[in-house]
Amino acid sequence: MVFGIKFSGFIAWFLWRTVYLMKLPRLPKKLRVMMDWTLDLLFARDIEQMITLRDVEALSDLAGRIRARATQQTSVTAASTLEAAVRDQLK
Repeated sequence: MVFGIKFSGFIAWFLWRTVYLMKLPRLPKKLRVMMDWTLDLLFARDIEQMITLRDVEALSDLAGRIRARATQQTSVTAASTLEAAVRDQLK
C-alpha cells in the first residue's frame, strides 16, 4: 500500500523498480542495475553472466575512440576545404 492505495501486478512491479533505482547512489550503478534487469528479462541466466561490467566499459571506451576519430576526421576535412577556398581566392 502506498498512500492508502493498494497496487498489484505490473504497476506495483514497475513502481518498485522505479523507487529502487531512485534510491541507488550513482548513475553508473543505476545503469548497471537496469542493464542486469533487462538482461534477466531477455536472456537466460547463463547468457547474462557472460556480459560483465568490464565488457561494458571496454565497449564504452571503444565507442569514445570511434567518436574522437570521427570528430578528428571532420575537423581535418573542414580544414582542407578551408585551405582550398583560400587557394582559390589567392588565384
